[in-house]
Amino acid sequence: MLVLRCVFFFVLCVSDRGSAQEHVDLKSSKCSRNGDYIINTQGTADIGNTNGRCSCYQFYYGDNCECNDRSCNYFNNSLCGGPAHGTCVCGTCSCNPRYTGESCGCTTNTDTCISSDGSICNNHGYCECGRCSCYEGSRYQGPLCEDCKDCNNWCTKLKACVQCKIFRTGELSAEGCDNCSDRYDIYPVDTVPEYSLCVFKDLDDNCIFYFGYLISDQHNEISVPVQSTKDCPTPLTRRMKIFLGLINEE
Repeated sequence: MLVLRCVFFFVLCVSDRGSAQEHVDLKSSKCSRNGDYIINTQGTADIGNTNGRCSCYQFYYGDNCECNDRSCNYFNNSLCGGPAHGTCVCGTCSCNPRYTGESCGCTTNTDTCISSDGSICNNHGYCECGRCSCYEGSRYQGPLCEDCKDCNNWCTKLKACVQCKIFRTGELSAEGCDNCSDRYDIYPVDTVPEYSLCVFKDLDDNCIFYFGYLISDQHNEISVPVQSTKDCPTPLTRRMKIFLGLINEE
């Protein structure tokens, strides 16, 4: 009888050790180390039926305690940028429609990237988080990618072509003027955009003319919008000439 008790006690000890080992393993794997695995055992020592569930620690939830709505990235000292930007769902920021990024810190609005001609970053970059990021390797820089680092001499290069193509003035021959069309896209506009503005005086009529240029880094094309009207000096009337003593009054 004593032997049977010892054997029975030994079986119970083995069973308890097995349960304890199972408790450790399940806590580590099933509960993601964020909770305890609770085991319910029913039956006899030699015939067991074991089941259980995760009991999650504070702020954790899910079948395996894998989720926490307080573990997301912060923006402006707020979880996911605050309710206006997004919410934390199971450790990942779920951004509102107007925001993006791991912490919902980037706006999708591109208004601050629009240049004077209506393009995004003067077509020399892309809008990211409300700011222009100029294309890598581009010659352009600045808040709206409007400044060309090595384009200072383009105004002089384009001057003669602008004069002959738009105003039919200047030093180029007819053949030279035709060659301009092969190299540049020159066209008239009412007002020249502010980027890369060039200003010259046309010696043929002493009028001031304006044009700009836009160099496409991706396609190696040069667009040249030219203001169709010049700023010309107002002709002096006869009375003004008499007043200035340029002619004698009859």
